[in-house]
Amino acid sequence: DLNLVSQKKPLLEGGKGYVELGGNSNTYYYSLTDLRTKGMIRIGNKWVDVIGKSWMDHQWANAPYRKDKWTWFSLQLDNNIEIMIVEYGRLGDKTKLASITYKDNRQTNISKFRITPMGKPWQSPKTKARYPLEWLIELPEVGITLTAKALVKHQEMLYGTVNYWEGPLDISGTVKGK
Repeated sequence: DLNLVSQKKPLLEGGKGYVELGGNSNTYYYSLTDLRTKGMIRIGNKWVDVIGKSWMDHQWANAPYRKDKWTWFSLQLDNNIEIMIVEYGRLGDKTKLASITYKDNRQTNISKFRITPMGKPWQSPKTKARYPLEWLIELPEVGITLTAKALVKHQEMLYGTVNYWEGPLDISGTVKGK
């Protein structure tokens, strides 16, 4: 039983809410990155009061499934900057997009950045897929350098032909040197 109230205007990924991923895999996509959240959740038979900040993505497309790879982050920073960043596609045919919303509700979109996997990957005992658990995220155009570290390694999402790792992260780094 939650009450979610958006504190910022929707973040339209790519600036228009329409992202061209190559081929027939274009998608509509927006996010509510700063939802003031208050209410209760039930764990077993017990209700627990909760308060915090949430994120909601809405993405839809009329496109066939392709066996592409992606690295995708939705990041909420302590300075009230939120970032959706993705590398999607095959080698040589990648879509790169970072959509950023700032504390003052300004938004920007960039395509020049680096996501570098670091450290030892985790291997799924079920699918044998290997997933990075730490990344260096560099957005030099806007002065942002972050390290993202997985808080839980056993976070593989199994959906038959589409399996991926998704989980909570610890984020540290700098924005314009701070």
